[in-house]
Amino acid sequence: MLRLSGFTENPGVMLDPCCGSGTILLEAAATAHEVRLYGVDIDPKCAEGTQRNLDFQSKAGTGTKTRQGDARQLQELFSAGSIHYIISNLPFGIRTGRKINFYSFYRDLLKGADRILTQKGRAALLIGRKRGILARAVGDDGQFRIIHRQGIEVSGLQPAIYILQRKEI
Repeated sequence: MLRLSGFTENPGVMLDPCCGSGTILLEAAATAHEVRLYGVDIDPKCAEGTQRNLDFQSKAGTGTKTRQGDARQLQELFSAGSIHYIISNLPFGIRTGRKINFYSFYRDLLKGADRILTQKGRAALLIGRKRGILARAVGDDGQFRIIHRQGIEVSGLQPAIYILQRKEI
């Protein structure tokens, strides 16, 4: 996802709004040094654990910060135009997130992403079975376009990676 989003070639400020244990942030820190990385998770224990994982890895450096928060309210957590990349493994709705209205979740995430991403900002999102719902939310939102879609197999599941680019104004 880091490579597909463009982060590995052109690193910048990155956010994982559903950071879990911090795997994506750890990979980003190993890929690009001296960048600011942010993690957000609705579960305070995940946010705290991610920060501990990142602090343990000296490569992550001091530019990595995590906090408890809701991915549906990114505009309340970050300044406008402050993030270059949003890269995340979003809830699949299998083990966690079973009660999520995925259309509303994706719309709210995109609304916040539109406010906090730079003009050329991108999002790389790994999603579960809700592919059509994400595509509909992207179309209804109108601020992003899907520039790449790639199905993968993980533990017998068929998730997909979506790369979204902000539309030119």
